[in-house]
Order: sequence, then structure tokens, then C-alpha cells
Amino acid sequence: MLQQIAAAVGACAVVLTAGAAIAQDFYAGKTITMSTHTGPGGGYDTLLRLISRHLGRHIPGSPAMIVVNMPGAGGLTAFNHAARIAPQDGTYLTLVGQDSWCMSRQGSRDFRLRSDP
Repeated sequence: MLQQIAAAVGACAVVLTAGAAIAQDFYAGKTITMSTHTGPGGGYDTLLRLISRHLGRHIPGSPAMIVVNMPGAGGLTAFNHAARIAPQDGTYLTLVGQDSWCMSRQGSRDFRLRSDP
């Protein structure tokens, strides 16, 4: 029984180490862009700038972090840019208000995710 537990723990350690190594290779030398729907100095902007100062150190590969403001259309500009134009590889994150997500799920034609028909 003890040998089975030790083997399971060892297998988990190997899997977790391999995942971290893959992430290290992926994010090394890259820049993660974080966008928000508010202008400079807004609440979401301030939050993203605070997070971006520290987040890169906690991601394997220590990628650079930048914040982009995309105000306009009540979040529509940032939301659609993230869904349609931005790279879909984990190097682009966006923070929009909850109303943007709710409008997209309620069938608003202006808010379209890539997977929406």
C-alpha cells in the first residue's frame, strides 16, 4: 500500500514538472498583453497595472506584462478585440465588466465570441 502511494506521488511529480517545463518554454521571452475596457486611471486599469507588476514573476518563463486600454462602446471594443483579433494562445488576457459577458450570452448581435454562430 505504501509503495503504491509513493508511486502515485512520484507520477504526479513527474507530470507536474513536465507541465511546468512546457509552460517555461512557451512563455520564456514572450509578452503577455492584458487589456481592459476602461481608460487610463480607471478602476479596472489600476487593478490590471497592479496585477501586471507581479504576475509575470509567478508564471513559468517570467514573461513581460503590458496593459492596454481599449475604451469604447461600453466594453464592446475590448470584448470583440479579445474574441476576434487577439492571439488565442494564452498571451492575451482581457478584463471587461460583467455586463459585457451577460450581453453576449443574452444574444446581443454586437457581442460575438469566436465560437458563436
